Amino acid sequence: MANLEIDFQCMCLFVPQPASPQGSSGTMHVLMPITNGCCHAPGADVPEHVVKLIHGDLQEPRGVSLAGWRLQLGSGRGAADVSLEPRFRPKKKRKAQIVDLTRFTTLRVPPALLSDGKGKINAHVALHLGHLEKLNAEAVWDIGGEEVFMAYRMTWRIEGISEREVKWTGPNGETRGPVDILKLAPAGNGDKTIRFGIHHQPERVLDTPRRPRLDPEEVRDHFRAFYGMFDVQRPDGLPVPKIKFPKSLPGDLVHCGGARASLASE
Repeated sequence: MANLEIDFQCMCLFVPQPASPQGSSGTMHVLMPITNGCCHAPGADVPEHVVKLIHGDLQEPRGVSLAGWRLQLGSGRGAADVSLEPRFRPKKKRKAQIVDLTRFTTLRVPPALLSDGKGKINAHVALHLGHLEKLNAEAVWDIGGEEVFMAYRMTWRIEGISEREVKWTGPNGETRGPVDILKLAPAGNGDKTIRFGIHHQPERVLDTPRRPRLDPEEVRDHFRAFYGMFDVQRPDGLPVPKIKFPKSLPGDLVHCGGARASLASE
């Protein structure tokens, strides 16, 4: 049995699927949308984002591609905490939060997207175990007229997972995954937790690991890609983040953010 901590970074959509209508446990789906040519504002030049699993053991320092892959951690409909309330919150004036697209737009994720995301989903992680451990945020944004301390890194923790509970499904039906997660080296210094990242970012951002950030205007344009999963005809009319602090000045670079949305009724 192993303990895992996964740092989901940037454009990841969290979709809770409770095991019962009013339940707080179930499966947490993390969907990473295809970005290239998908539902952007007119004239927006948004590069294709890549999904990489990142760990120090891997030969490729920029990570291993998860494009087209579905990773399931746990089994069945799951016992994950789907509240998306982090167990650890630092004592700060502002609380980091994952932007709730359903609250701001009333949009809900079609259930069919969880089983067939072809043409819309770059990669899909289904978390049947664990909980949201913590959120990292760095900037305050205006979204739909509200100030949001938008999380860019969402850390998920799983305590006690076996090899049989790690299941990969590839773009062509492969079952042998690109990474043997449970054989990755743990953190060390007495900490046996295996920590790795799953990042969904433009390739050029992964090429600059010491400062993997974007101009705030890029974050605004990239955010519209989330709406591509909802068959939205005019995503340019839906709310996107506008930087409030730090101010949008030359050299003020930020991370793109994550989001969450509710699942539509089946």
